[in-house]
Amino acid sequence: MPSEPLNELELTLPVDGSPMLFHMSGEFGKPSIEDKDAIVLTINQTTGNIIGETKLMVRIRKNANNLSSAERDRFISALATLNDRGMGKYSDFRNIHTDAGEDEAHGRPGFLPWHRAFILDLERKQN
Repeated sequence: MPSEPLNELELTLPVDGSPMLFHMSGEFGKPSIEDKDAIVLTINQTTGNIIGETKLMVRIRKNANNLSSAERDRFISALATLNDRGMGKYSDFRNIHTDAGEDEAHGRPGFLPWHRAFILDLERKQN
């Protein structure tokens, strides 16, 4: 893994068109602002023509275990504001989690993907 961030990554793709894995990440504190605001381009180096384009959103979350006391307090305060004593926007998400989540996600193979989608939906609704 490079020690310095790169804006470009040169890959030699298989001639037969088979898929190739590569990893991409962002920098904490500099996430996407809106959906599809980051672009991965595939460029033919010989001609310079763009032969593929994928728009995406870069999501970067700080590990909750690494939050400072001030960051943790700010996060809890933000959730309390959203909750507004059970009457705010957050109550809808709480209810979905407790009602639908019980049968669909808890104790089942879909636990992790269900919760990832649930949190992503919460993040998108609050922007």
